[in-house]
Amino acid sequence: MSTWRTPTPLPAGPPRAGLLRLLGWTVALLVGLVALVYLLYWLSPARPAVLVVAYAGYEDNLAIDANPLGHTLARRLGQLAGESRPFAAWFGQGGSLRVVANQQQRRGVDWARGLDRARERLALIVFAMHGGADENGAFFYPHDASAEPADRLYWRDVLARLRELPATQVKVVVVDATGNGPNLTAGQASNRFAAALAETQTQIAGIPNLIVLSASGPGERSWPAADGRLTLFGKHVLAELGRGERQTVERLAQRVQEAVARDAARLYQAPQTVQVFTEGRRAAAVRLALRVPTPTTPPHGGEEASASALPRIEAAWRDYHS
Repeated sequence: MSTWRTPTPLPAGPPRAGLLRLLGWTVALLVGLVALVYLLYWLSPARPAVLVVAYAGYEDNLAIDANPLGHTLARRLGQLAGESRPFAAWFGQGGSLRVVANQQQRRGVDWARGLDRARERLALIVFAMHGGADENGAFFYPHDASAEPADRLYWRDVLARLRELPATQVKVVVVDATGNGPNLTAGQASNRFAAALAETQTQIAGIPNLIVLSASGPGERSWPAADGRLTLFGKHVLAELGRGERQTVERLAQRVQEAVARDAARLYQAPQTVQVFTEGRRAAAVRLALRVPTPTTPPHGGEEASASALPRIEAAWRDYHS
């Protein structure tokens, strides 16, 4: 006589509701971790920065063409620094820009004086001067320079001075030195500053934490903006700094490159390519953040012509002589 064997029931699995709950907690944990990383990234203290500006206007120098655009850039940068504020009390001075020197560069004067004693880890250094090149390389014309080579501030000496600064200090150097054309009095048939600067890429890369932004490439000019107050390069650098947001130096340079190239092509039908010199991907690792109440320059959506230029010209003269 045969008997039927009752099959052993399979073990019951976890309740469906329990699986969904576990999945929900896992997703919530992942979302929370992503949000925490994002929050820590944006709330991490921004580096406070110092500003050094060396400019030359040549208003009383008959040997060198006047440079009101460089003079205006220096003054606007000083205003921007004065308006900058820390992001928050617990961030210390992060978000502020302290002026160490904003000086009319003269012969024999140290453009970096005071920078050695700066405690800030980031230095924004701006040269707004006419430039050129000779057998000794790229150079700037100081405000009181004559046609003699001995009066020139050579780029090689600037690099030597930068090399003396602390290696841990990030140095962002902005150069606007190709707005002038030939200077026959000084023996310059053309402005070869950009080409001579490009030849020093190896030396620039060899200085720790150095990033150099130059207004134009070899054979190109730093063109004036439509309102005649600044160069296109100076205008868009100011606009980016005046955004009041955090961005890497690489991103700032990309935005300035795009805006300058667009406006130079539209206004002058000429190329102008902002140059960036540094070691590897250093510019992508450095964040520059300023907190300013309102932009000090118009947003760079292009150089728009107004119905009447007279009010802007009058305002420019008042602004320049104030």
